[in-house]
Amino acid sequence: MKISFELKIALIFLVTGFFWVLFSSEAVALMANDPAAIIQIEKYKGWFYVLLMTVVLYILIHREVSLQKFLYNRLEESQKKLLDQNKKLKEYAFVTSHHLRRPLANILALVQLFNPDNISDPNNRIAIENIKLSSEDLDKIIRQTNELVDDSSGAID
Repeated sequence: MKISFELKIALIFLVTGFFWVLFSSEAVALMANDPAAIIQIEKYKGWFYVLLMTVVLYILIHREVSLQKFLYNRLEESQKKLLDQNKKLKEYAFVTSHHLRRPLANILALVQLFNPDNISDPNNRIAIENIKLSSEDLDKIIRQTNELVDDSSGAID
């Protein structure tokens, strides 16, 4: 069970205060019999307790604040990486939705123009040549897309 930071501080203050009151008053009684001396020692004892708890609380709060700052900085770094990754994903989406569509649409249109009933049709040769060019263009775009994906892989730790 993890104890919250606030509860941890309260428990430290409570336990320290309890034992301080319990044992320090007896120590004062052993050190002095004169009521004026006891009052003076009790005053110093109180100030010492305040100083001790101030130092302890400062250390605890400083550690917690340092941890929170560290975590915040890590969060900012992660956010920057995510934004960069998001930009690369948008580029990838653009490439796949626009650049890939053009040569594919060309190939589909050229296949429609191809006349399988008349193989000697002169338009068939033109269609095949353009299908080859569009296929090479499509292959080039797919390779560029793969490079984009390879460059962005592992961007987020």
